[in-house]
Amino acid sequence: MRTEQDVLGQLQAWAEKREDVRAAILTSSRADPRCTPDVLSDYDVEVFVQDTAPFVGHDSWVNEFGAIIVRWPSSPRPTFSEDWITQLVLFEDGVRIDFQITSHHPAASQHLDAGYRVIVDKDGIAGQLPAPSYSQDLVERPTAAAFDSRLNAFWWDIVYVAKALWRGELNYAKYMLDGTIRFDKLRPLIEWYIGLHHNWAVSTGMYGRWFHRYLDPSTWQDYERTFADAGIDSNWQALFATLAIVRKLGKCIAGSLGFEYPERTDREVTRYILWISEQLDK
Repeated sequence: MRTEQDVLGQLQAWAEKREDVRAAILTSSRADPRCTPDVLSDYDVEVFVQDTAPFVGHDSWVNEFGAIIVRWPSSPRPTFSEDWITQLVLFEDGVRIDFQITSHHPAASQHLDAGYRVIVDKDGIAGQLPAPSYSQDLVERPTAAAFDSRLNAFWWDIVYVAKALWRGELNYAKYMLDGTIRFDKLRPLIEWYIGLHHNWAVSTGMYGRWFHRYLDPSTWQDYERTFADAGIDSNWQALFATLAIVRKLGKCIAGSLGFEYPERTDREVTRYILWISEQLDK
């Protein structure tokens, strides 16, 4: 596999030889001093060009970087925004480069606040770019309304898991527990809990990828118990572990921020779920 020095050198040489490429900037984890990139870390590269047309639908420029295993999209085109051409590429030696190409000025980038490294700067724009504040992806303190909304949504949706398990509908139960519940309801609570204990000056990464770094060992174990295998009994245990950690985190956040925890809803929904679980033996 190519080293970081190899990859950045290749990117620099490629950008410098093309007149239409005016600047190239490395962003994300390999440019963020708070991160420790590893051998699997991507190279997120933003390329600023005079005209994006030569890069749309053409493979020749991509192939200059090596033989390809797989890429997305299947050919370079706008995806996240009409103003940016996307080409994410995994090469045969294991190096992955995520290209985002635009005709906008580099200051238009949405990713500079988390750190960046200028690879090529033909027009001397580096001095015009804002210094990173590293605040864009920090966990934000919730409002009372946001806290209430997530908990209300949790206590509504968790009932679907119990019903699905009682009916033996494993796939639906998994979708709700490991999809909707875990990422839309539980994840914000964990983020707020971590933010509360780190003075709202921490990032937990995309989809909570760094939860294990910031949760205390006891709470991390509580979270691990919310994962289950394919067994129905195992998923019932994970369901009750999810109730427990939501209760623990919710009460902690509410008590610390002066919010109201929905005690009655918690009590009545838990009672209903227990009743459903008891029907398994009848």
